Order: sequence, then structure tokens, then C-alpha cells
Amino acid sequence: MPSQEDIEGDVIVVSRKRLSERRIEQGTTENSATSAQDHNSHAGPSRGPSIGRSRKRKLSSNDGSDGSPSFPKRSKNPEDSYSGAKPLADVVTLRVTPTKLRSAISKQRKRRPAAKSCHPVAQEITSPGPAALPTPEHTPGSSRTPTTPELTPVSSESPPRELEAQSPSAELLQLSRKLTAREPISAKARPLGNPEVWAESRQALCETVPYFKSPQSGCYQNSGHVYAFLYDGVGNSREYMDTDVIIARAGGGMQADATGKLLQSKHHSIDDAQVQAVLNDIEHQNPIVVICGNKHSGALCQMPHRYCVLGWYKPVGVWEEKTMGKGKKAWVTVKYRLERLQSDKRAWYAPSQEMITEADREIAGGLTKKTCRDCQTAFPQVYLHGWMCLNSACDRFWKLCCGTDAPCGDLAFHPAFLLDRSRWQNEQEPFSVRPPIPDSGKVMGDNLTNINTRGVVCPHCGRCNPRRLWRGWSCDNPRCDFSNFPKHVTVKPAMLHQPWDSTGEGPTLSRNRYAKHLGVKVAVDHKLGFKVFTYTFDGIHGKLVHAVSNAKINSAPGGPDDMFDAMQKQDDPEMNLHLERRPFIGTGSSATFSVNYGMPYKFIAGGSSLPFSSAPWPVRACRADLNWASQNLCSASGHSDFNEQLIFAYMEGQKVEYHDDGERGLGARIASLSLGGKAKMMLRMKSKHFVGCSKSGILTRERPVPGSVGGRETYVRRVAAWEEIQALLSCGDQGGYEARRRELAHELGLYGKRMKKAEDLVTLTLNHGDIVLMEGYEIQSYLEHKVVPEGCLRFALTCRTVLPEHLRAEERPSYGVEEDEPWMGSLGRLAEAEGKERGDGNEVMEDESGEAEGGMEWRMA
Repeated sequence: MPSQEDIEGDVIVVSRKRLSERRIEQGTTENSATSAQDHNSHAGPSRGPSIGRSRKRKLSSNDGSDGSPSFPKRSKNPEDSYSGAKPLADVVTLRVTPTKLRSAISKQRKRRPAAKSCHPVAQEITSPGPAALPTPEHTPGSSRTPTTPELTPVSSESPPRELEAQSPSAELLQLSRKLTAREPISAKARPLGNPEVWAESRQALCETVPYFKSPQSGCYQNSGHVYAFLYDGVGNSREYMDTDVIIARAGGGMQADATGKLLQSKHHSIDDAQVQAVLNDIEHQNPIVVICGNKHSGALCQMPHRYCVLGWYKPVGVWEEKTMGKGKKAWVTVKYRLERLQSDKRAWYAPSQEMITEADREIAGGLTKKTCRDCQTAFPQVYLHGWMCLNSACDRFWKLCCGTDAPCGDLAFHPAFLLDRSRWQNEQEPFSVRPPIPDSGKVMGDNLTNINTRGVVCPHCGRCNPRRLWRGWSCDNPRCDFSNFPKHVTVKPAMLHQPWDSTGEGPTLSRNRYAKHLGVKVAVDHKLGFKVFTYTFDGIHGKLVHAVSNAKINSAPGGPDDMFDAMQKQDDPEMNLHLERRPFIGTGSSATFSVNYGMPYKFIAGGSSLPFSSAPWPVRACRADLNWASQNLCSASGHSDFNEQLIFAYMEGQKVEYHDDGERGLGARIASLSLGGKAKMMLRMKSKHFVGCSKSGILTRERPVPGSVGGRETYVRRVAAWEEIQALLSCGDQGGYEARRRELAHELGLYGKRMKKAEDLVTLTLNHGDIVLMEGYEIQSYLEHKVVPEGCLRFALTCRTVLPEHLRAEERPSYGVEEDEPWMGSLGRLAEAEGKERGDGNEVMEDESGEAEGGMEWRMA
């Protein structure tokens, strides 16, 4: 006789998403029993494995004669309904007794840990470590928190085919290790050939080739396209490079740990600009240039130079993975697959012997691709561990077929994935990675265009050579003798200006602007044909003087026109200015060509100054003119003769960013002469004085000045705070002084504005022949300026007074600095001639032999 427990039945509902169990007590009400019976009678045939039964339930006459699927009736009582009820294809209703249910459960085989049940050889394929790592909540491409998808419960006796374990063969594992094994850099073999393009510095590379201009990043992208990747140093997890295939992570998201090792610290996203640029290249079939450094551990062979251009690669794949990173968390990582164009030809960087044999290809087999049943996206099998969905927006992302997370450490690549190749319709290179030498020197100014400021790739040896010389290019390879000095066709000033700029003999129209609302004042005067503008700044001791020239001044013998013409004759040994791109102390490079005469200017690298005695005549004439301007356009009281001259030569597109000329050891006055093309000179307050604190949030030491951030009210508060800390300093309380400087930046509300930049106080339009003077140490201390030339050619000749006592013994020149030669300046002669016309009785100066020195013809011959 059956027991009461056997009489009481349970209904177990099994779906592909959930397993729900509800106990229905029989005999309570007749309606409840009828409802349960009706539910079973319409359940239809079983669609899944039975729990507690060894065979399928036989169909009765009540199951429906037509065999069409039916759906369970929904109970009128909300509590008796299953919220997740689905059509018959997703719901199977079984009726068993509790005794049979317990018996069935006890007979089921206990599951092994997920990683082992999916892959018996998992430890041979992956590095030691946890099979799954905690994943940060946010996943790129999805606004939800990643969750583990709910899977259909299955019987252990008959697992579905899609959940069967994948055990790679020993041959596949051995082949994967063979393909990915790399020797240490010092032990790598030499490549088969030599690179077509190479460079010994990153600066040379960026200044020469048109497809890579990133001084720091490993990717050069512009306008939604990637043009080149540079790989150097130690690769990241699961990266790969051979002669034909490169698998690499997207850039960004890395931070150093306590040991200095870079680890991923944030998610990548398909929406990142670099990733979108690569996808854009894939869609447009734009190949990408790949450059490899000699410190890249993943390269097959040893690179013969610091940076070597490998050639053109086609981007063919973008996907997402999980990588263990900072905090021992799993971060989403975007990966790229690049394949070499024209891979049927052997690459120059290939080893002397082929690595892959036909037997290896047979072992690898064909590439396996599957479509994710959740996101309906097809992906290849990348790793031997098994196929995974590689879409971070999918619930099955980075999960093995059994539903467990794949490891986030090192994984063995599937050889079929590494050996597979994609084909484009046309795999011809867009252009040679070795750009041609500019074809210039045929018409006026064609050798001064922006393209001529860049370096060239030597057509003989392939080295990247920045343009160091004003005259042209020469190869820096000591074993190569290539040079190219294009002919220079002299540029006339009229070509660089509008007809009305400075062609008249009257006062030239001004194009200057100044910020009157910030306390800038201007005064206008006229001297010797110059229209002189003097700008002063509220709260700052000093002034800025702009003397605008005209045609009469420029066309004077030995004046700006003659000087500009002579300085272009660099093929003449007597006119050679020795203009080069000299490195500046603290920057390592210069954007313009320069040379220094007289006393060494400490901002220029040591050893770069030349004596005035060997300088071409325009250099010496300029010093004489600027000494005259300092005494007559500024004031004679604060003048001391200039003993140094720095010349800048600008080609098209070159400029000097914001800076000041307030280096220690300089006099209080600076003068500059403009020759050639026009330029804009902008003067603004330095950020630390405009805001009142440093970027780290410390109040500035100097006295505040008007015109700063926050207006008059903030200025008054800053003055009071400055006087407060000056009192602490005068009492010798250095600790209290420094502490209050940190506190006051926050109390005054300056810290939140510390990144703001000041607007320009004055904007000068510098024409051919114009002179600019800056007087006062506070002008250099509080203000900074930049110069943006226009046109294809401009010279700026700037004179200073270098105080010898501020130079160390090793900085002092081996030559003596000659005194000024006033008779060489054209302005002094113009002034004398103007005085004679007024009847002042001034006479032209004579040298010791009694010969008049008013003419310049003998020096210009």
C-alpha cells in the first residue's frame, strides 16, 4: 500500500532559464486538484530530459490528437501562476513523488569544479591562477552590471552536445607553444634583410615620415583613421607578433603598480576613439603602417636599429576579452588583429629559415567559428581553452561553453587562428613607406614651405634625418654621404606683405589690439619715421614698445631690405649665418633654426655661440640699430650696450609658443628686429599670477597684480592674503608661511581655477622692419609672449645684455666680445641725415683714416 507521502504529489516546472518547484497539496479543494490535473493534461510531450524517470512519459488520449503544442492554463489565482511561464517549447511540466525525486537526485553524479570539468588539461594550457576573477561592475558597451546567464538544468546522464568538454590534443598544444615561443632580445636571430626605413630616435621618426607623428603614444591617428602603430618594449598579456600576423591590445587604460609594472586599470570600450578609428579603417580597407622598436620582446628577430618600419598591415579584426589587471580584477580589453599586406612575399624581418611547415598546417586544421546564441554574433575560436563570445555587451561574454568564466591570465592561442589569413580585394601598397625627397628650389619660396621643414628618409640607406641645417638635408649615418641642398631663390619683402602694410613713407597703419578693460594703457609717438606705441600694464613696472617701420626706413642703405636680402644668401661663405636646429636647454629640441652671437645665451646649449667679429654684416648692423633704438625709442637712462644676439629663422608653419625672456643673468632691456614676413606677437599674464596659485594649489610668492582671475574683488582679497604671509615671513616663521600658502589657495577659491589661462593683454602685428623693446624685470616675471609668423620666411634678431658675472667659468666664451659698431647701423645715419636737414649741425662720423663711413656699398659687395 502506498504511503501518504507517495500519494501527495509534486509538480516540477523545468524551463531553459529557470528551475521552479511548487508543492500543491491534494485534497484541499476540488478546484485546486482539477486545476493541477488540467495543467498536466495540457502539458504536451516532454521536451527535455526527465528528472526521476528513466523514460519519457507516454502520451495519453488527453494529450491532444493532433500533436500540436499546447500551453498550460493560467490559474486565476496570481499566487498559483508562474511569472516566467513560456510556450511549450520552453516549459516542461513533470509530475513525480517526493520519494522518486530524492532517489533521482541521490543518483546524480557530483559535478567537478567548473574549470576541470570543461578542460581536463586546463593547467597545461593556462598559467597558474584563479579560473575567474572579480569583474568591476561597469562593462563598456552596456549600462548594466554583468551577470552570469541562467542555463537550462541538464541531466548528468545525457549532456547536450554544446556542453561537451573540449580537450585539445597534445599536438595542438605543442604547435601553439612553438608558434608563440620567443627568444630573449639578446638571443634573437638577425633578420633576413634590412628595413626600408629606420630611425635612431623617436624625434627623428616623427619629424620625417608622414604616417607617424606621435612623440609619446604608440598610435598615430587623425580624422577618424589610424595611420600607424609602434610596438616597443615588453608586450601585454595574450599579444602576438610574427612576420604576417600581429595581435595586440588597444592603447590606454594602463597604470603602474608598486613595482613599476604597467597593468590595466580601467575598461576598454568599443566606443573609444582609437577603436572606432581602427573599425573605420577595416570598413574602408585602409592598411596601417607598423613600426617595431628594438626593445620589443615579441618580435621574431632582433631589430637592427632603434625603430624599424615593418611595412603595411591590413586591420581585419576587433574583439573584446577579459584581462587580469590592477587590483587583481578582470578588465575588458579590446584586441586588434593585423595581417601583412602581400603576405605571399617574404618580409625583410623574417628569420632565415621558415618556421611553419605543411605538417604544422595540417595539425592546426581549419579555423572554427561559432555564433553566440544570445547576441547572434559570430566569433572565431581564438584560444585552445575553448570557444567564447567576445562581445562585452552579451551575457555570455568570456564564458566557456559550460557557462563558467574563462581564465583571465595567459591562454594558449589556437594554431588555426594564428595561421588563418584574410584576403582583401586589392592588396597593393598605397604608397612606399619611404617618402620621396621634396622637389624644391625651382621657384621663389618653394624650398621654404612647411614640407621643407620636415626631415627626409635617406634614399641610399633609409635612415630618417630631421632637417638640422637651414641650407638643406644631410644624412646622419656616418657610413652614408647623402646630402641635398636645394637652390634658394631670393624672396622679396613685397611677396610677404599686402601692398598697404609698409610701402608708404608716412606713418604705417597699426593692426595692434590691447585689453583696455584689464588695465593696459597705450601712448603713441613718432620718431625718425617710426610710429611708436608704448604699452604699460597696471601694477607691473616696465613697458612694451612697438616701433612700426615704413618704406623710407626699410629701403635705407644697409637697412631692413638689404639685410633681409643678404641673410638669404647662405651659399655665400661670407653670408653664412650657420643656422641650425640647435637643442634648447630643458627642451631637447627647437622648432626653429637659430644661431647665437656674442656672449653665450644660457637658454641655448653650450658651445653654440659665435663671435661678432666673424658674423656677416647684417648681424653687426642689427646690433647697432637696436642699441640706437634702445636709447631713442625707449630711454637713454636705463640703456647698456647689447653684447648678445640670438637669431631665429622661421619657415612656413614654424612658431614659438608662450615663453618669457627672464632668465637670470640678463639685463632689464631686450630689443628685437623683424625681417621678412609678418608675425603676430601675443602677450599675456602667466597662469600662476593670473590665478594666484600653482597647479598643485600653493599660493604664489609674488605680489598680486590687477587684471587677474576674479576681477577687482578677488584681487583685493589676494593682496590682503599676500600681506598676511609677508608678515609671517618677516617674523622668521617659515613653517607658518608655507602652511598658510597652502591654506589660502583654498580659502580664496583659487584652487578650483588653477588651470585657467589668461586672455591676451596685447596683440602686436609685426611687419618687415619693425622693432620691439621690452623693459623691466617685472615684464618678464609676470608676463609671457609667443610669436606666430605668417608667410614662408621670417628672421627675428633679438639682442640682450648678458651679465658676465652670472656665467660660470665653463660657460664663458673663449673669445672676447667686441664693442658695438654704431657706424654700421642704418638708423644712426638716418638720424644724422635728418639732423642735418633740420640744421642741427651734426656731421657724419669718420674713422681714424678720415674716411666717411656713411655708405655700405663696400660691405655689401
